Amino acid sequence: MPGVNLDICVCQEQDKTKGFGKVQAAQQDLSKRLHNLTTTRELEGQHQTRKDVGAGGTFDVVFGVSHLKTDDATSTGRFVVRFHHDWAPRGFDRVRQLVDSKFFNNVRFFRVLPNFMAQFGISGDVKEASSWRGMTIQDDPVKESNRRAYVTFATSGKNSRTTQLFINFKHNQFLDGQGFSPVGEVIEGMNEVVDRINPEYKEMPNQAKIQSEGNSYLEMKFPHLSYITEAHIRT
Repeated sequence: MPGVNLDICVCQEQDKTKGFGKVQAAQQDLSKRLHNLTTTRELEGQHQTRKDVGAGGTFDVVFGVSHLKTDDATSTGRFVVRFHHDWAPRGFDRVRQLVDSKFFNNVRFFRVLPNFMAQFGISGDVKEASSWRGMTIQDDPVKESNRRAYVTFATSGKNSRTTQLFINFKHNQFLDGQGFSPVGEVIEGMNEVVDRINPEYKEMPNQAKIQSEGNSYLEMKFPHLSYITEAHIRT
């Protein structure tokens, strides 16, 4: 099926030739921040004992969204995703790191294909995007199918997940056999908000340029992109 490659555009060759030192320093800084987050979490207890983690290992993230496709004056909204530890443990922990670090704030839905999916997760801050680029995680086995409203990490190959996620608009079962492991599900706002994420630009935004130029590139070339205003864990 054409156009289904959920590429995270790692851009490794660019790292090797230009600005490698800056990228390496940024990744070292990020590693320290992630270590601090992990240490703090260990001191507070395991997933099951945290106040914001439900029975069986879940937590809910509230995503505020602006620039929704609309026929009236309301272009903002929110949706809630419940992430499941038992669906994809490594993905679960990565999402927690991203939300704790406020990574998703001002992140654009840069690839929106009707009747398929909406993809997001490249930071609009160039330094932040660079720092996460090499922080890949190992794959999780596929335990759930890519049903409508399920949230899954994008990937460019084996063990290449970093920060990009997509929301399935329909049951994309064919992705299951390609190793795309859902990590969460939209439990509020799928019809009212997610279905209104602006599909105007489809997959026109260039991922490499987002990485290198950030939101300034997107705001200039694709000003109507829907974007996440803020994301936080619901307690």
